[in-house]
Amino acid sequence: MDKKTIEVVVERCCDVCGSSVMVELNDLKLEEAGKLTPNWGGGSKMDGITHHLDMCESCFQVALSALKEHCRSIVMFDD
Repeated sequence: MDKKTIEVVVERCCDVCGSSVMVELNDLKLEEAGKLTPNWGGGSKMDGITHHLDMCESCFQVALSALKEHCRSIVMFDD
């Protein structure tokens, strides 16, 4: 019986901009993605709804900055 080596190439893309989230390091392809995966519970209005986003580093930074800015605006206008 002959043994064969099969190389499988997996490509993952950012769900926001479509760019690859794969990087090559020492001849290995590695996934470098920020993930946003909320887990809503039974008491939530979004119970049963699932979301999953894989984001490249750039899009993740944009999302994180937007959330930080949203947090600052809530505190700024809190009575």
